[in-house]
Amino acid sequence: ANRTRSRCTPGLAVAGPVELHPARALLEPVVDPVADEALEVPAIGESITRYVDIGFRIPRLLSHYENEYYMRVTGVDISQVNVEIAQAMGFEALALDLSISTLPVIEEPCAVTCYHVVEHSTDPLGSITNISQMMVPGSALHIEVPIEPGPPRLRYGHMSEFAHGDLAWMLEFVGLSVISTVSEDQIERCTALKE
Repeated sequence: ANRTRSRCTPGLAVAGPVELHPARALLEPVVDPVADEALEVPAIGESITRYVDIGFRIPRLLSHYENEYYMRVTGVDISQVNVEIAQAMGFEALALDLSISTLPVIEEPCAVTCYHVVEHSTDPLGSITNISQMMVPGSALHIEVPIEPGPPRLRYGHMSEFAHGDLAWMLEFVGLSVISTVSEDQIERCTALKE
C-alpha cells in the first residue's frame, strides 16, 4: 500500500506530500554491520538526526536507516537514473559528482556513509574535502575504499589508487578526527568525526 509523507531538503526541488512508489516494498530491511558501526560509536550517540549515503546506487541503506532509526535520509549519487528512481520511491536524493560539485551543507549532525566511491574520483582528496565541508560539528563519516596500490584499475572505473593508511591520512588532512580504522588485505574502512 502506498503512503504519503511530507519532506523538504535544502537544495532539493521536491516539496509537499510525495506518493511513495510500490517498489519500496522490495527494499527489505538490511542489517549491514559495517554501516551500523557509524551509529553505534559511543561518541556519536543521540546527536545524529540525519543519514546521508553517498554513492547509494540503490536505496537499501536509505530504507534501512529511515525504517530502523526513524531518521531523515538523503542519497547522493553520480547517476541521474539512480537518483530519479530513488525520488520516485519517495526518497530525498541528489545527483552530484563529488569531483566537480559542492555538496549542500547538512545543517544538522548527520551520519554519512561513503562506500567504494572516492576511488572512482580523479581527485579523492578533493572529494573527501567536499564531504567534510558538507558536515557540521557532531557529524560522523564511515568510509571505505579498496586497497589497490599501483596503477588505477580502469576496468573497475577506479581512477585513484589507495594503499594502507592513505584514507586515514586524507581524513585527518581535511580536519576530521579518525576514531577507528580497519585495514584488511583489500579494503580500508574508517570512522571519522567532525568536531
